[in-house]
Amino acid sequence: MIHCGDNLALLRRVAKSSIDLIYIDPPYASGNTWGEFDDDWELEEYLDFLRPRLCAMHGALAPTGSMFVHLDHNAAHYVKVELDRLFGRAQFRGEIVWLKIRVKKAQASAFPRVHDTILWYSRGADYRYAHQYAPLADAYIRSHYGRRGYQLISLIQDGAGPPRRFGDRVLVPPAGKHWIWSQARIDAAMAAGRIQFTKSGRPRAVRLLSEARGNVIGDVWADIPPVNSQAAERSGWPTQKQLALVERIIAACTQPGDLVADFFCGSGTTGVAAARLGRRFLLCDENAAAVRLAKQRLASCKRVGAVVEIARGS
Repeated sequence: MIHCGDNLALLRRVAKSSIDLIYIDPPYASGNTWGEFDDDWELEEYLDFLRPRLCAMHGALAPTGSMFVHLDHNAAHYVKVELDRLFGRAQFRGEIVWLKIRVKKAQASAFPRVHDTILWYSRGADYRYAHQYAPLADAYIRSHYGRRGYQLISLIQDGAGPPRRFGDRVLVPPAGKHWIWSQARIDAAMAAGRIQFTKSGRPRAVRLLSEARGNVIGDVWADIPPVNSQAAERSGWPTQKQLALVERIIAACTQPGDLVADFFCGSGTTGVAAARLGRRFLLCDENAAAVRLAKQRLASCKRVGAVVEIARGS
């Protein structure tokens, strides 16, 4: 569903604890103007506008839900203080840094600003999250797996621990180290032939290339370029975000069938990302042009029905 109107009015009608994930790309208080889009705010006016909306979104989140707030340097730190007060500092899950600019401006009078900040909060301590992975580089595959198609992984970490049995051998870990696997897991790996011994007699786990999921994605995202003038997904909306960016967030913190909401939806990227991943969506924007554009994009998405309902609110 897409709602054309004031998001606060809509939020007052949304059922409590009903939304699994909220991603918003609200005004940044940047002082800029793009056509009809005016982002020139006094700071207190900006926070007064945002505060009741953040509060209503917090109430709409499911107990296992998360909220991601996409900002830049102009207001991110002020909004984080508001979110800390609202959610509690213990529910702050992280700060994602998105490298949005690849070409730096040499004429800048300070370090060129090249990133946005995405603040992540969960409704409670029990929240949905699954690691996302980036493919392994070809050079890494060649150097670590080679032609044999596997690599040997260390089974020790820092911190003292007890001996473990490896087949007919009981091995004491090096001083100040411990075996990272339980005895049951070691037994299973030995039975499956998934532990090899080095020439020095040190056991190492066999990791197959076919089982490698890639590198776990951290909180600095430099692999997703912005929507440029040549991008196939470009809609013409001035603050449009990359589909891959929103898809990564949705994939990490929701499951198929979950409800994803964006109350500053712009051109509808969140709805398209949610639909492509098999999630339901609720979108809102007070700009009628944005809603029309979002409807057009969603209508061309194979995972969305032919008719997208627009509810006009006050």
